[in-house]
Amino acid sequence: MTSFIRRSGLLVGLGLLSLLQGCTTPQHQSTPPAPAITLNDAGRHDLAVHALKTVTLPTLERWQAATQALTDASRQQCQRPTPDVSTLQAAFEVLYPAWYRAMLYDFGPLRDNLFFPRIHFVDSMRQRGKDYHDTIVTTFETALNGSMPLNEAYFDQLKFTQVGLPAIEVMLYEPRFVSALATQPRACQLLVGLTQHQRRLADSILTQWQSSEGNASQSNYLQQLVENQLPDGETAVGKLLFSLQDYLRYLNQRQINGHLDATLSDLTRANLLAGLNEVETLLTAGDSGAGLIDYARKAGHTELAQTLMQTLDQARQATEALDREAMRSSYYTLMKQLERPLPEAMGVNLGMNFTDGD
Repeated sequence: MTSFIRRSGLLVGLGLLSLLQGCTTPQHQSTPPAPAITLNDAGRHDLAVHALKTVTLPTLERWQAATQALTDASRQQCQRPTPDVSTLQAAFEVLYPAWYRAMLYDFGPLRDNLFFPRIHFVDSMRQRGKDYHDTIVTTFETALNGSMPLNEAYFDQLKFTQVGLPAIEVMLYEPRFVSALATQPRACQLLVGLTQHQRRLADSILTQWQSSEGNASQSNYLQQLVENQLPDGETAVGKLLFSLQDYLRYLNQRQINGHLDATLSDLTRANLLAGLNEVETLLTAGDSGAGLIDYARKAGHTELAQTLMQTLDQARQATEALDREAMRSSYYTLMKQLERPLPEAMGVNLGMNFTDGD
């Protein structure tokens, strides 16, 4: 039954994907012109700002739009006598890879709290690569068998181990909960509440990137990056380089050498490929000729740039085949290339990075 549902939802998923791609940047009708590359601090900053405006922000907007699409689909389907699970799965299969691209930007609004950052409430795997499937199932069973109101207050008090995309995946792909959506009204309430919780998170995170929320004296996060006014004193290019390192370290240590997620929905391959594509898009600034890797080329490190792109292709091929050994090798090599050679080629001293991808 599950495979039939997935096949019947394929066209719906493709339609949603093309819709989201067609309205990629609602806040940016025209792409900012690519800056000329100058080999100095100002030149590096200009390239980072270009990447933030043309790659990072559109990626976050697509993730927010996909979150909204799943929320709308959940609300609409749960008003029907029998929800069309294939439609819900199709929306989820657009959202999860969109998140894997957005997850690269694990700083600022996503990493808003030292102990319980919002990124963990979107994806609990991002904490330490741990699968909280059993915790999610127990939470669902308690909610379905209970009488407590499944309202906004209920979802806001849940722990990060009980919500997020892993929880929605269980609801939409675990057979017992798929069946419950058609027979138990509280199951639909649970699904709608989970998707609305994610929508509120995505809305808030995107708003902090784009808007100062009516406070004229407080700039939004993008503006702080553009103006080099981050509270921690870091630079925009430093943030992007660190985020690339940490993202690859997380994928390598917690996924490739740990627990691959999205197995219920069979989205493991799609998610990882989406992540690699975002790494490449950020490095090249969407092939604009004004990416971080283009700076390294102009600084005389053509061989490094070529090798890095070759490693990306190897990682992509290994992921396409889900060849775990080849993935371990290529992801590790890519991680190491991003840790020191690329920053050094760009003339950026990042110091020591003690994080382990969490």
